[in-house]
Order: sequence, then structure tokens, then C-alpha cells
Amino acid sequence: MSPVGSAAVILNTQALYEEIGFYDKAVYNLASGYFFIEGTLLVYDEAGTLVGKYVEKATDFQPIRFNVSNLPNGVYTIVAAEHGRLEGVSFWELADEESLSTVQIRRTNEHTYWTFSLGLATQQISVVGGEVEADLTPKAAGCLFKVMINRTPSFNCHLKIWGDHMLTGIRLNPQLNEDERLAYNEDNTWGSICLMDPSSTNMTFFTIGRGEQNIAVYTYDKTVNLLHRRQR
Repeated sequence: MSPVGSAAVILNTQALYEEIGFYDKAVYNLASGYFFIEGTLLVYDEAGTLVGKYVEKATDFQPIRFNVSNLPNGVYTIVAAEHGRLEGVSFWELADEESLSTVQIRRTNEHTYWTFSLGLATQQISVVGGEVEADLTPKAAGCLFKVMINRTPSFNCHLKIWGDHMLTGIRLNPQLNEDERLAYNEDNTWGSICLMDPSSTNMTFFTIGRGEQNIAVYTYDKTVNLLHRRQR
């Protein structure tokens, strides 16, 4: 038996957009050429040390295949992330990825539209020489919310919504329980989750916040950089 093996990991990208109910619109966006799906695979050994990072992009919903070679026999934890993005613009970033005990994925933009929803998946694999196959199907790491505005001549301004208990990221170690996986800004748990310009009346956003939240709605006058609080 060979002391070294490999893994073929298949990332099923379609299920995330079916789960959030925007598959057909995502297909349309992919066909436009400016939008693509990015898949990332992290491979950790039994000590929780990162031994491989792989990033691929897809311009359709064909599964992404990661070929992981030269793995010494043993048990590995594989973690996958999927999200939509634009060239040169990403709404998510990995941090502290060298160890499974510290790795997390953080949002880099306050206002994440449904297009850039985040999906996560994890699995353990055992390598005993030869090639092992694994299928990962990311599930949504948060939820969607829709904002609809009945515009009037007197309500034709920017709108910003803030929520408390907002997450800054999600820890990816599967051994953590749900509460332990949530990363907050300890100094200020409030965060902006929606910004709509005067021409927008109906938009859907993705958030990694969870549970009941206090909400503050503001109108926003960009010309004087002033927020007017309307409701909480």
C-alpha cells in the first residue's frame, strides 16, 4: 500500500442558489460574463494544520473539481466555501486560515446582495493510498431579506438599514457549536445591512446575522452626509 494518496473533491455549486430561490436569476447573471462563482477548498490534517488551499472559479453551474495530490495517509478535514463575485471585487475573505482552530470567513462589504450569498460545507476524509472521492454541497451560511419601498415625491432619498447582533464572520471549525462559530465585533454589534439609492424600490440582501434583531431605519442625504433616523 502506498503511504501517499490523493483526493478528488467535487463542489456542487448549484444547490446554494436553489436553496435561496434565485437559481434562474443566477444563471442569467453568469451568462452576462461579468459575474462568476468562486469555490475555495481548505484541507487540514489531523493536527488541524492547513496542508492545502485551492481556489477555482466557474462561469456556469457545472460542479467544480479540486484535485488534491500528495496526501500522506491519514484523516483530513476539508472545508469548502462558495460565493458569487465580480472580477476584482469580493464580498468575503478568509482569515487565520493556517489552523482549523482559528480559520474564519469574514464579510468585506456591509451590503451583500443575494448575488454574493455565501455557502459553506465540510467533511472528513480518510486517505489510505490511492484516490478518495468526496462530494461537497455548500449550504447557505445566512439568510435573505427583501426591502420594498413605496416611493413618493417626499420619500425619494437613500435608505440605510442597521441591525444589531450583526456578525463579522463565521468560524469554520466543524467541532465548534453554533454559538461558538459566530464572530462578532465585540465593541459594536450594530452594522449596516442595506443601502438603497433613490431609484431602488425592491432589493434582496444576504446577511449572516441570526435570530431576533433590533432594526434602525434611516434616510440618507448624501449631499450633506447626514443620517435621519426614522424607526427602531
